[in-house]
Amino acid sequence: MKKRTLETKKTLLYLKAKELGHLIHSRQLSKDQYQKLRAKLEQLIEEIKPYISIVQLKRILGSVALLFGLMSSGTAEAQNFKTGKLNPFGLEPIQDYIMAPTLADLDNDGDLDLLVSTYYGQFIYYKNSGTAKNPQYEKGRINPFGIKMIDTSYMVFSRFCDLDNDGDFDLITGDYYGDFRFYRNIGQKDNPSFEDPVVHPFGLSNVYEILSFSVVDIDGDGDLDIMAGTYDPFISFIENTGSATNPAFAAPVGGKFGLPSSSQDYLAMMDFADLDNDGDLDLLYLNENGNFFYQENYGSKTNPDFAIAVKDPFNLKVPTEGYYVIPVMVDIDDDGDLDIIGGATYYSNYYEYSAIIFYENTGSIGIEKLSTDKKISIYPNPATDVLHIRSISQFKLLEITNYSGQLVIKQDFPEPEINVSSLAPGIYLLKLEDTNGFIQTEKFVVN
Repeated sequence: MKKRTLETKKTLLYLKAKELGHLIHSRQLSKDQYQKLRAKLEQLIEEIKPYISIVQLKRILGSVALLFGLMSSGTAEAQNFKTGKLNPFGLEPIQDYIMAPTLADLDNDGDLDLLVSTYYGQFIYYKNSGTAKNPQYEKGRINPFGIKMIDTSYMVFSRFCDLDNDGDFDLITGDYYGDFRFYRNIGQKDNPSFEDPVVHPFGLSNVYEILSFSVVDIDGDGDLDIMAGTYDPFISFIENTGSATNPAFAAPVGGKFGLPSSSQDYLAMMDFADLDNDGDLDLLYLNENGNFFYQENYGSKTNPDFAIAVKDPFNLKVPTEGYYVIPVMVDIDDDGDLDIIGGATYYSNYYEYSAIIFYENTGSIGIEKLSTDKKISIYPNPATDVLHIRSISQFKLLEITNYSGQLVIKQDFPEPEINVSSLAPGIYLLKLEDTNGFIQTEKFVVN
């Protein structure tokens, strides 16, 4: 096939795929329309498939690739989660309506500490006195590090993030009344201290009925955005139009990137993370019926395009007598894959309790296994100043992102020694693309 003809067919396939995706998401698709569009897409796929890779084809089809059996590299689908375990790692339940978790290495000792926010705006801190691989949490401390209780609202959700890019973890909260609050960390990397909260900082506006949110670099432009799960629209995109050091947030917008703009479900308890290790952020959310849904990002790091939601491909269940879980995707046991730590609410002996639930990921290909299969190694890990890369492949692109998906280092045709001395202590993902287009990833820690 001539190059010009191929490019024309690729463009036509892209446009027809976008049309089908739009009709599906807007719920305006008749059976006749679907059959005609699908037939046209199948014809185009068969014509150009011999000339492009599966990865390229998946990118062109975007959110509708799932309909044609193109389920990425299989990494996400290979995840296998154990049945949720309540009260893991020495934690205990509390008598409260919610327990919304967020995790970070607050004391700079190389493992993840836990903070939960509650229905009535209290904060409870659990120090990890174990290790990165074997967490053990001490008894909870109420409103630590100068964090002030929010007593003017309820259903408070919280996230640690370095919103001002100064190398430590700040805290941002959102609540049912739609108010965002920012607690700036003015302490040390191993001893945080938080200023009094500022309501609606950086131009943030009220988003009524916040039911969870994530602070991630969803559009890959180097700063942190906010994705908020609300009642209507179902998921709102709050773009950071400022910079990594001086954030400024635009008004919330629903229906971006193929994400649902409305839903018959009430809850959008959610988190974004790179579950399939392809360098972009995917979505996991829970609805009011206690069902988990997964939406894979079939776009790219800078141009997200989410597939149609798949109902619980990982067989995740809420606890018996429970009705929802507030999920966070994080590698809690330092084995190279993403587990799920959730705040679960359930009934016991006529009382309502909240507790941490742990869904251990036991079946993922995982970052470390991918690296082993691809014959790549990095050292030292943890690193302080220089990270060394050992591989038989030649790489054309290197990207390092933090666990919020924020790009912190990018190099074309990188050298085997990478200076990481400017990075804040924490966990990072290294992504390498070789000259044949194969992508390899590795997790490392900066001390």
